[in-house]
Amino acid sequence: MVFTSYQRYMALKAIFNSPISQKSLDLLQSGQMIDPRVGSSLFNAIWENEKHNLSPIQLIKLVLTIVQMPSELSGELSETRSLLANFHPDLAPDHSFWLDFSEQVNLAFPGKALSEKSPFTKKVHQFRYLISSQQAEYIRSHYGNDKTDAQALAYYLSGKTSGHFWRKRSDYSLKDSARLHNKLLKRGEAFLFPEEIVSFNIKVLLHFHSEFIISSTGDFLNEIDGQKSNIMGIVNGASFNYGTPGKRHWDLDVDPVRPLDPTFRNKVTKGYYSPKNIESKWFQKPQGYELSYFNKRGVYSYQDKSAEKQVSLEMRKFRKMIRKLS
Repeated sequence: MVFTSYQRYMALKAIFNSPISQKSLDLLQSGQMIDPRVGSSLFNAIWENEKHNLSPIQLIKLVLTIVQMPSELSGELSETRSLLANFHPDLAPDHSFWLDFSEQVNLAFPGKALSEKSPFTKKVHQFRYLISSQQAEYIRSHYGNDKTDAQALAYYLSGKTSGHFWRKRSDYSLKDSARLHNKLLKRGEAFLFPEEIVSFNIKVLLHFHSEFIISSTGDFLNEIDGQKSNIMGIVNGASFNYGTPGKRHWDLDVDPVRPLDPTFRNKVTKGYYSPKNIESKWFQKPQGYELSYFNKRGVYSYQDKSAEKQVSLEMRKFRKMIRKLS
């Protein structure tokens, strides 16, 4: 992604026009660090100076302005690449900035405030898709030489700790449900895979906030992507999580989707439905069980295995991939 001189000018202008401290102004005027991209040394120094000086709203606006976040994402590949160029290529998914930024969003939008329709909330919500795209690009550029996206992510995770009962803390999780990322298209009585490509998609979470969705073919799925645009990604792609597990995840990440998603995604996802979270009990099949994620003979099943079982098999392959590299 090419960071142009115009983008550099606009990013520096955004920083200068923000109510930053004299200490940060001195950094800008010293001329020693001239890279204003999010994640650069200059940006990180200013962020550390200002995160206890500016309000959460001011900090969020500063980041969105540097990135030149549009009022609404178009999904066009050229736009995505231009936006991604505003991030430093070495900004890793586990960099402390992402936790800091999530905390600012949490403070700026108490309760259900992020679901309220406004130009600002729309930008903040849709920024989640851009973050996921940036983090996928980081994995590709640093680990993806002659590898699939899945292999590159496995290399990245191989040096980190996964969740086990004997560990109080872990870097990543392979246990979170991918049900919402396995939508199918309802056409009449039939349910079809996106682009008619059979895929059972797995979910990987890094410190809960960073999310990666991987298809059966080993590709990252993202609503917007710096390498390609496809229906599979738009429908079932990853999105960065601002919230923490539980209520704040719903407040900041789930509930805003319906009112604030980009128009291009709403058009593509029309007619797509996630499998239902319905399980049979004592051999009794509850109402709607044919649409269940767990039904091995339901509309989401494949080759006599439920969608949940197929996803588990894909996750087992990915887990083995990481173990071989660890």
